[in-house]
Amino acid sequence: MVTAVKFMFIKTILIIGLCSLQLLTYGQDTTAFFPWVQDGQLCQINSVGEVKLDSNLTEVNYPKVKESPDELIAYELQNYYGFKDVNGEIIIKAGYEKVGRFKEDFAWVKIDHKRYYYINKKEKPLVNFTFDRCFDFQNGMARVYDKDEKNGHNGFGFINKKGETIIPLQYKRAFDFVNGFALVQDDNLNWWLINQVGEKVQGSCIGMKASQDIFSLNE
Repeated sequence: MVTAVKFMFIKTILIIGLCSLQLLTYGQDTTAFFPWVQDGQLCQINSVGEVKLDSNLTEVNYPKVKESPDELIAYELQNYYGFKDVNGEIIIKAGYEKVGRFKEDFAWVKIDHKRYYYINKKEKPLVNFTFDRCFDFQNGMARVYDKDEKNGHNGFGFINKKGETIIPLQYKRAFDFVNGFALVQDDNLNWWLINQVGEKVQGSCIGMKASQDIFSLNE
């Protein structure tokens, strides 16, 4: 029992140390929170180490990124969406059921109850296959979700701006990368920090059973 307690203590110290290294790059922006796990519960932590615990937590407030002035803006027409430039000129006609924001030259879109994929500003698809769910690009990578065994997809993973799969779609839950690390959950409901090539950070495993009302595909 004592040995187990010591092991968990050492593991916690290792994770806190890693977290502290990441926090240094945020400066003193205390409004920027990223996902963390403390005492087996999902929480958020900011640049000065303040932890936000909330049993009703439904979203994570990532550091604000200044939008590029040349990014396209979504507009609605008869319940469909397209994109305009900052001057109001239509660049992509409204024809999508759902759209995301253009981030780093790409936006996710969905057509009439079908699957999600990414397009560039010329409306060219990024990859030749689609996903069950897509999320915005951040720092050159995008989080995606898919359950398609034909493509070897079985959960959350990450792609790059070339459409290449960088982190295999294999995780039950995942958060976006922050300062080179992402929080992911494996099939055993353990949480890990991984780097941008998918390597698990040694000592970062924390057992945790996620609550379905906190995590969903609509997060």
